[in-house]
Order: sequence, then C-alpha cells, then structure tokens
Amino acid sequence: MSKRKYLRRLSSAALLSMALYANSVSPIWAKEVDWGKGPKMVRMERRVEKKEEMEEAKKEKINQGAVVRKGELVVSGSEYSLEGGEKLDLSTAKIMGRFGTKLQIGDLKDEDEVMIVGKYAADGKTIEVKLLRDMGVMVRNGEYWGKVVTKTDGSVLTIQIKKDSRKIEILSLDGAKKVDRQGKEIILSEVVRDHEVKVKGLVDKTDDKVWKMTKVYKLIDRSLPVK
Repeated sequence: MSKRKYLRRLSSAALLSMALYANSVSPIWAKEVDWGKGPKMVRMERRVEKKEEMEEAKKEKINQGAVVRKGELVVSGSEYSLEGGEKLDLSTAKIMGRFGTKLQIGDLKDEDEVMIVGKYAADGKTIEVKLLRDMGVMVRNGEYWGKVVTKTDGSVLTIQIKKDSRKIEILSLDGAKKVDRQGKEIILSEVVRDHEVKVKGLVDKTDDKVWKMTKVYKLIDRSLPVK
C-alpha cells in the first residue's frame, strides 16, 4: 500500500470516529455544528448571534421602566410639569438644547417644546427626569466662512455666509480672538466691509434666515494682510 493511500484511509477513519463519538456523547458543540459549513463560517455566525443577543439585552435593560415624553413644558415658579399635568423632578436631569448644547434649569421657559426621558418616582405620578431636550433652543457651536456685509458701531458685524442665502449677525466680539490669515493678532477696526472672514462660535438658529452668533471664540480675517 502506498503512503498516500495509507494517509487517506487514516483520515477517513479519524473522521468516522469523530462522527460516532459525536452521535453517542452528543456534546453541546456537536449539536450546534453544521458539518456542511466551514469552521470560520460557524464561528462568524456564533459571533453575530451573540452580538444580537447582547443588543437585545441592552435594549431591554434601557427600556425597562423608562418613561419617554414629548410635549409642552409648564413652568410655575420653581415647579415644572408637562401640559398634560405630569409633574417633573429635574433635580438630577441633564438639560440640553435641540443640538446638544448644555443648558441650565434657568434657561427653560414656559411653553417650550421638550422631550424627556426618565422614570416614575415612588408616588407613581412624578417623573424623575434623567434627560431633558429643549427643542426650542436651537443653539450650537459652528464654524462659518463669509463676507462682511455690514459693520455697526465698530463692534457688530453681519456676515453673508459663503454658498448660502443665510446671514449671521454677530452680536458681540467681546473676548474673541481676532487674527489675520497668517495668525497675527489684529484689532477690530481693521475688519471692514467686503472682507472675507471665518468665524467660530455659538450660533442661535431660531431664525432660519438670519442666524445670531451670541458668542465668538475666534475670527480670522482672510483679507488681511492686504496683498
């Protein structure tokens, strides 16, 4: 008998022994393995199944006892509730605007549209809020390019955003870093109409046509120094 035939018979005998053992003992892995698939495919399917199970368990844990509400906020002194009458406990709430800007409890106003996530307190009536998002506060950090179209009282600028019909009205430049395109500091009087500028700061997008930048972190005048 040639060496090749001997090895082939030996391999066949080994596989037969494994199959007989699996049928007699029936361990967990023998029941789960699909002999028509390769070991890599089996491992991959197991990983996918395990991941799906973990995701389902995570969702179940999050949703267990969770209260999600969306509605109009009612503010009465230091008490907060929803329009339907459900009382809100905001003592441990994380409060933010529509775009994730952090807010304080004093920023909340009567009749604001809010979305809350929390759970009922022991009394079964008050919602202990974990997250409150004020949908009416449309403030976010942003960076914009544009051209200065107006300058008032030497401090307030209005910028026409590049490739956009909107404008940004800069309400204050107090504390803002002002530099030219080379990074050298400049003074506000050097920033004039028709200069190309880049501004970075906190923008209120409540008005869809004219955004208001309530705080500027940095202004770069791309038209300086003059070429």
